[in-house]
Amino acid sequence: MSVWAREFRDETLDEMLRGEGRGAPEFYAKCGACKKPDPLFRCARQTCIGPAMYCEDCIVSMHRQLPTHMVEMWSGEFYIPMPMNELQVEARMQLGHAPGTYCPKATSAHRDFVIMDTLGIYTVKLNFCGCDTRITHRQQLMRACLWPATSLDPQTCATFNAIRLFEVQNCHPVFQVVSLLATHSGIVITSLSSSLHALTTSQISEAALFLARSELQARQDVVESRVNVEGRDRAQVTSRLDQAPSVSAYAQIAINSGA
Repeated sequence: MSVWAREFRDETLDEMLRGEGRGAPEFYAKCGACKKPDPLFRCARQTCIGPAMYCEDCIVSMHRQLPTHMVEMWSGEFYIPMPMNELQVEARMQLGHAPGTYCPKATSAHRDFVIMDTLGIYTVKLNFCGCDTRITHRQQLMRACLWPATSLDPQTCATFNAIRLFEVQNCHPVFQVVSLLATHSGIVITSLSSSLHALTTSQISEAALFLARSELQARQDVVESRVNVEGRDRAQVTSRLDQAPSVSAYAQIAINSGA
């Protein structure tokens, strides 16, 4: 650390300040996609499309399926956080179809649809697919790696990454960190308690599903072992297992208490 402070501190500071600006001309003179001059936007994360700047049309096109990425707009002196749903070009996420395509029978989600991610809480514009009514809104969300907070008419969800983060940390510190990140991004959170409840319920539901899957696999292993190895009657073994306490029953209690 002393070597860094003595020899590399100024260099590190210069690079951090460089990141607060537009960088080299090759990154800001033209849109990184369509080559229009003087682009104003970039992705704050810079992990999906790099440090290049883009025009509004291109930045929206690249982020329709990435609604939790924060876009920044160059003001002439510094970057301003710009939520996707506040851009002039509509950034509406379409479920059930390939990126860049739209459903001819789309239905709009709730106008204040909320997605919780590892770096913040976001209000997004989202369309459900209406081509196949057998595929529920819950299924469409999960196929997009979004965990619905409720079973009926979901209006809030958490990304799978947020759920995984929640698994290894206590729910309250995680939510406080996410709330601070959201506030730092200029997003007003109107219902912290309901969002926390939604995240908690999502985690309990996923845990219950994991227990149910594990129990089913263990049950099948026991049946096959006792029938094939010990030579017992399959019907008798199955009957006895049916009378044993169920792990998923306790999981259901957890769901009911957390709902």
